[in-house]
Amino acid sequence: MPPSIAPASRVRADLDALADALDAATFRFSDDGRRARGRERVSALIRRYLVPRLADPDGPLLVALFGSTGSGKSTIVNSLAGADVTVAGALRPTTRDATVWCHPENAGSLSGLETTGAVAYFTDDHPDLRWVSVVDTPDVDSIVTSHREQTERILGMADATIHVTTPQRYADAVPWEFLQRMARRNVPMLIVTNRLARRSSGAVTDLASLLRKERIVPGISSDQIVAISEQRLKQHGRLPASAVKRVSAYLSDLAADHADVVRRSVRGAIETVASDVEEVLADLEAQRTEVAGLAEAVDLAVRQQRSEIAAQLDQGDLVGAEVLQRWRRLIGVSDLAAVVARGLGRVRDILAPNDAVSASTVQQVGREAREAMIDIAMLRVRRAHESIATAWRLEPSGARLVEGELLVAREDRDAAGDEIDAWLASLVDLVAEQGQRRFKLARAASVGVNAAATMLLLAIFSTTGGITGAEVGVTAGAAAAQQSLLEHIFGSAAARRLAETAQEDLIDRLGTIVASEGDRFRDALDAIADSAAVADGISAARTTVSTSASEWLDG
Repeated sequence: MPPSIAPASRVRADLDALADALDAATFRFSDDGRRARGRERVSALIRRYLVPRLADPDGPLLVALFGSTGSGKSTIVNSLAGADVTVAGALRPTTRDATVWCHPENAGSLSGLETTGAVAYFTDDHPDLRWVSVVDTPDVDSIVTSHREQTERILGMADATIHVTTPQRYADAVPWEFLQRMARRNVPMLIVTNRLARRSSGAVTDLASLLRKERIVPGISSDQIVAISEQRLKQHGRLPASAVKRVSAYLSDLAADHADVVRRSVRGAIETVASDVEEVLADLEAQRTEVAGLAEAVDLAVRQQRSEIAAQLDQGDLVGAEVLQRWRRLIGVSDLAAVVARGLGRVRDILAPNDAVSASTVQQVGREAREAMIDIAMLRVRRAHESIATAWRLEPSGARLVEGELLVAREDRDAAGDEIDAWLASLVDLVAEQGQRRFKLARAASVGVNAAATMLLLAIFSTTGGITGAEVGVTAGAAAAQQSLLEHIFGSAAARRLAETAQEDLIDRLGTIVASEGDRFRDALDAIADSAAVADGISAARTTVSTSASEWLDG
């Protein structure tokens, strides 16, 4: 009995944890499926081959026999067994389900094959079958998709392979994809050219050249390829024992070197996993870059709207001139210009309680300002949405996300109204607080705190660069009068700070409303993109596997 390899429970547990970490990467953000398939392949290699093999290192080697349609795989298996293990014939594809030739004691240990699809078992007591089980797989180039998928899954579970081809099919692209995958895992591989006619003997030389060139079997020569000539089949449609002698010897050698083959195949699979995990991490990093690009488009759109709001406010044209003029007429600010022109001392004339701005007028201006601000916010929300959606549609991954609710801007006037209400309330608080600090509350109270806050609101929307202390005079107009009145109540420096504070707060609140539209796009990204924690988890699990696998394989 060949010696068994040492227990590898720690490596198995670490690999299982790595597969869990890999499964957390959905790659739903990618639109071509390539990244997800790459992740699925490495996860499948761990779960279908490494974990089961490490759990049963002394179990029979699984030798997968694969090839193109009509290559004669079933005939070779039947000839090796000297029995009708599987169906051979002219109808293509002949092998519709995987068929296993194995020892009776091993049939139960191969139950994992049933997860790949329908599997039939043929058992006999051939001595090599205690250590080797042969699987005749469906054609790799079958027109039935499920056949190819089953063969791909079985090859992922194999410890060794036998590739069967013909002079007519040896250069076909599909089988070479599978050959390259098995070569990467460094599994033992036997190449068989079947149905070789005298005039096609050059195909073997050409095949050997291709195998060397593609580094499938480096250094292979034509005499190392098993060549089975086209010949009349014996009774029951089988080849003579001499024709499959080298194939039979290959199986015997595998059985004799069972432990070494397992260790070689496990090492190759672990190295393949390490390489493929690097690709998965690279794909996750590429995805993060794409996601970051879309997120930056969101940030840029929100920043642009905020910047434009600030610029318009600074220039005094955030609110239309005709709207400001109406508000001035409502509270009589237009008449202030004449009063101020006669001297600041006369300002007290309009501070008398009997002449104070009425509460109803202040409330009306407040209501109109609220609606105007909500309209401005909704305009900026629409512009931000248009900018983000346009940028996203330029990227394939982003274009897929601009659907459903993201097709139109969400104009939440209620939420915007709450922000504006909070800002208007903050003006009153600012005026009351500043009045107390400056010991001029009596002056503010003369016109009423709310009225003073309304004057501050008009000053914010109608001045350029905040309170600037512009020359007061008739030609300065209503805007200068508003500034003069605020300076008289609070002092010029305090009035300037009031306007600047209120202005910054308004920009922040309008920016928050616009940002809520950007949040909808960010939420769409967060819902579909893999987080940085996924990549971190895979990287950490990979490092753990690398350590435990090295200690076990080299120990």
